[in-house]
Order: sequence, then C-alpha cells, then structure tokens
Amino acid sequence: MKDLKLNENFEVVIDHRKDLGMLEGREEFEQNIAIGLTQFFTEEIGSVNYDGAKSRLRLYAGQLANESPRAGTVASIFVEDSETTPNTFEVRIVYRGGDTFEFDIS
Repeated sequence: MKDLKLNENFEVVIDHRKDLGMLEGREEFEQNIAIGLTQFFTEEIGSVNYDGAKSRLRLYAGQLANESPRAGTVASIFVEDSETTPNTFEVRIVYRGGDTFEFDIS
C-alpha cells in the first residue's frame, strides 16, 4: 500500500520531482502510527497532565500496530515524559531487529 508523505506539521510533502511525495512499507507504517496516535491524543486525552495518558497512548499505539500487516515486526512500544521538552511525551517503537522509530506528542 502507498500513502501520501506528510511532514511534521501533517502537510503534504512535494518531492524532488515536484510531485506529491509517497510512502510505502515501514515509512508508511510509522507515519500512520504517528498520525493515529497524535489524533487520539488530541481528541481523547488532550493534555500530558491527564491521569493515565501515557498508558492510554501506549495501549492505543499497540492497537494501531496490531491492525497493520507489520504487526509482527514490533517488539515494544514506549511512551515516556520528554526530558528536554516540557509538556511532551516521547513515543518510541522498537522493532524486533533493534531499529527504533521515535516521535513527540504534545
């Protein structure tokens, strides 16, 4: 499957050919997790100060990952307070091979 490539502000990216950027495979999976989790945080949680926010995000990230054909490649998902940015969670997905994907939610 392919999807439009979005930047960190969720705006469509124009690629080097002056065409819409596209993603597939692992990049598409990671973008879908980041978008889905950010939307869930915004609509359902709303604040890093919400009790249980980290556990709800971790649970929802697991649900999103399990809905994907790439579900078997994910070893673990972490949601932690950012040590460098206030009012921000750091989300880290660790793959079975040891690679990681990280992004922030605030």
